[in-house]
Amino acid sequence: MLSGEIRDEEYDVERVFYEIHVKRNADEGTPRTMRIDYEIGIGQYKSEWVCPEHKGYARRKFEKFWRDHACPDRPVPNTVDEAVEWARLGALAVPRRITVRRVTGERFDRILKVEYGGVPEMTDALMFALENGPATAPASSAPPEEFDDIPF
Repeated sequence: MLSGEIRDEEYDVERVFYEIHVKRNADEGTPRTMRIDYEIGIGQYKSEWVCPEHKGYARRKFEKFWRDHACPDRPVPNTVDEAVEWARLGALAVPRRITVRRVTGERFDRILKVEYGGVPEMTDALMFALENGPATAPASSAPPEEFDDIPF
């Protein structure tokens, strides 16, 4: 590929992970983000970040993301703790396919489009979390290792 060349690629999403992300070397009080890791193959991930604790445009973009993909008639999370917990409990529709833009010479790929399955149903665990506030979700910068069933 030549420098600056643009290539859009589509991938099926095998699993999705939601994590609290703290920017490396960030000042105290810097808003945290929710990192979304789309697994597209064994050990292969594409990531994007949404900003529930930011203000202005970033917050409005998060609110639109949440309303477009969450259980209907449910509140938009105010904190990254709520967003991650609710997402892990099934508040968001399941991503099925992503379109990723790669630009030669740029460090990061960009998620252009995410295709989702149907609107999620309200579960008892999610209802409890909405009514009682978030538990403290552990921060992590990488998808969890879930390969315990591999025999080596």
